[in-house]
Amino acid sequence: MERLFQGVRVKWCYVTTNGSTEKVRVIEDSGSANNWISNVKRKRLGFEAKRGYTITGMTLTGEEFSSNEYVDVPWVGKASYQGTDRFFIAPERTPIELLVGKGFIDEYPGVFMDQEPTPQLLTLQSRVKVGTLP
Repeated sequence: MERLFQGVRVKWCYVTTNGSTEKVRVIEDSGSANNWISNVKRKRLGFEAKRGYTITGMTLTGEEFSSNEYVDVPWVGKASYQGTDRFFIAPERTPIELLVGKGFIDEYPGVFMDQEPTPQLLTLQSRVKVGTLP
């Protein structure tokens, strides 16, 4: 498991949207009160932003920012854990895909994958037709 700073861990999940699934890097940050999604990732996944109340966040370098837009993100973790949770939209320059805060971590402990998932090859035997021989 990769650690960035005290209380900050890198994990992986899948996000489902428009009938497809995409692998996403998740930062677990026990120092954050909210969940965040980068605006770039939101657009790529095709989520429409909704307006809500304004919240303020702070980057790891101490820069404050505000957001009043959010999306509800359907996610899938390890062992088929899944859910849909609210993620506020972070500024364009924020170097995250998804970031989950303390509330999420407490509610879903250990739900995300510790290592980046790799594609698995599934081989199937071709269908055999049963019939009578001449």
